[in-house]
Amino acid sequence: MQPWVAKLMKTINFNKFQHISRNFFKGSSPSFTLIEIIIAIVVLSIGVFSVIALSGKSYGAISLQKNKLIALNLAKEETEIIRSIRDENWLYRGDSDCDMNSAVTTCDGTGLCGDGV
Repeated sequence: MQPWVAKLMKTINFNKFQHISRNFFKGSSPSFTLIEIIIAIVVLSIGVFSVIALSGKSYGAISLQKNKLIALNLAKEETEIIRSIRDENWLYRGDSDCDMNSAVTTCDGTGLCGDGV
């Protein structure tokens, strides 16, 4: 033990503190401590229930955000698919073999594609 700690312990009379704590608990009635215990249990249970409720709410919010993120990514993927279909073959009407990459049409409307359009 450090010398300064020993000197400090000698200067403090710990017997006074033990006497005070003994008298404090002797003077109180048993019903008063029962009321204190009931109040402490109520306060602790309110704290525990609020933590449980908060964790339930946060779990629900996390689940909702996860679902929103999945929906957003699926929507982006579908948008990219539609854009790629549009950009890949935007001249193809479906009724001929002509598409954007097959041939060039002349000014009179006759095409150079395989079906004569």
